[in-house]
Amino acid sequence: MLTNFSYIRPKSLKEAMKQLSVPGARLHAGGTDLLGCLRDHVFDAKTVVSISGIRDFRGVKKTTGGGLSIGALTTVADVAASSLVKESYPALVKAALSVASPQLRNQGTIGGNICQKPRCWYYRGEFLCLRKGGKKCFAAGGENQYHCILGGGPCYIVHPSDVATALVAYEAMLHITGPKGSRVVPVEKFHVLPKVDVHRETVLEAGDYFCVASLPATLLVDVAAFLQEPGPERVPVSVEAQSGALPARPENVSRLKARGIDCRVLFLEAGAQTLLGRFSETRRRHPLTVAGLSLAEAIERERSLLASVADLGHRIDTSELLPRALRSWIKEVVGLGEGALTLMFESFAFRDGIPLEVNAYVLGRQFAAHLSQPFSVADEVARWVREERF
Repeated sequence: MLTNFSYIRPKSLKEAMKQLSVPGARLHAGGTDLLGCLRDHVFDAKTVVSISGIRDFRGVKKTTGGGLSIGALTTVADVAASSLVKESYPALVKAALSVASPQLRNQGTIGGNICQKPRCWYYRGEFLCLRKGGKKCFAAGGENQYHCILGGGPCYIVHPSDVATALVAYEAMLHITGPKGSRVVPVEKFHVLPKVDVHRETVLEAGDYFCVASLPATLLVDVAAFLQEPGPERVPVSVEAQSGALPARPENVSRLKARGIDCRVLFLEAGAQTLLGRFSETRRRHPLTVAGLSLAEAIERERSLLASVADLGHRIDTSELLPRALRSWIKEVVGLGEGALTLMFESFAFRDGIPLEVNAYVLGRQFAAHLSQPFSVADEVARWVREERF
């Protein structure tokens, strides 16, 4: 039997984060694994927080880097049926179709499939095994037909996710949001081996859950409100220019200002000839050319789509602007004095090494998926920036 619990269905990111930070709270997405674990008393829950109503975490979308962004609440069936996934990631389609039964694929989410608990019958049963705080792995000398063959111990479970294997092969990244902020983790480093921590399956902390690869404009207000309680004095946010979310941006900026939040929009632009030259020199493809537009047509289409956003704040024409002057303008607009943190904005990577005055790197994930942390000072990032050549 299930123990009694409270059920909460938040409608916003802020509310979900708040509810998940309460001790005894468990996250509910599709519920196909959660309800089984509660029924089998693998763990208990005082509160079940369902994020199924936050629709921004659903769907499959193309990213500007040529990849795909899959929301954690996208059902396994929708992933398998997606034409975008079929076109570029056929192994993921096959993995999704191998998940359980049609009923479970239509209810279960891809995030839940990656995060599900082990299917070991001792762990799911009434045995006080290592993973549940006991002193013995009963599978080591018992029924272990579906357990670990190589590299096991002290617990011999294997993770049951069908899609995780395909995602590792495709070098996928997981974007995770929690009370301590957001971070990006490669799928291959997401699961925790028993020899590292026998009580955990993943690197998720209490209150963590998957987000999506790019911040939807519709979540901008909720994110700002969450960071206010308490939060840093200044927060830079970039919102990917996906046409479906463009109409919401002017409205969201107005809502932020109505709440007393000092929201300043910086819109960097350049003349058509300058942009044509930049794309030509770097051999970089404009995202809108995939729709059959020429480069010149794509640039004008982008300018039209962003017109309402461009009028919201400070427009800076970078056509004839040197990098040092651009940095000075940005500092002046956001109120950063001399000696503050220096940011280096480089659209097409560092071609001539790392500038000496830079103490932080902001990288585009389309160039190095394995280094897709949006902000990093890690040695690995520095080494990659120094050695990589395009």
